[in-house]
Amino acid sequence: MNLSTKDILLFVKIILPSVICILSFILFKIDIGYHVLFFGIVIMLFNLRKAKYNYLISFISSIGISYLAFFISIGLYFGIGYILMQFIELDKLEEFSIYEYNFKNFLMLLPISIFSPILMFLFYKFLFKINKNKYTKTIILITIIALIIFGTIKKDFEDENVSAFWQFVMAIAIQLVLYENEISEFIKSKNTDYNNSYK
Repeated sequence: MNLSTKDILLFVKIILPSVICILSFILFKIDIGYHVLFFGIVIMLFNLRKAKYNYLISFISSIGISYLAFFISIGLYFGIGYILMQFIELDKLEEFSIYEYNFKNFLMLLPISIFSPILMFLFYKFLFKINKNKYTKTIILITIIALIIFGTIKKDFEDENVSAFWQFVMAIAIQLVLYENEISEFIKSKNTDYNNSYK
């Protein structure tokens, strides 16, 4: 299968943001807040032409979305934790465990693996055109499953590797959703080339 320059550029646009996010964790030992800022900048940098607004508004909005999803997810975590604490002591949450994975660990999965990905996609709908179809829903579902699996394996949620993996997965997921039409065209063109080669 021969790849044109256009095909290679499409691949780069989808993969490079996630690679840059990972490199930022490797190269810069900074507070997570700066990585949240960096994520918003990287996403917009690679998708300026897809934004609904001008450059300045788009960059500010992308950064705002990144922080908004981050803080709301944390707020929901503490909110759920507070409600549970009205009925059961926090220390006792660790007594409820399945295969060494206690309820307290499960609570941490909620903001990282479920709340924040959903919020991120919802908020970015205001900045980009995101289709409401089976493709988008599948990408979101796969993203959540991947984050849950990683979170289940990696129980130390304060480890920066968790944040790095989250940004890596989310960056790819967002790019896959935003470049749905281009990916569809790529697949169709390759199928056409394949069929023509056997005529």
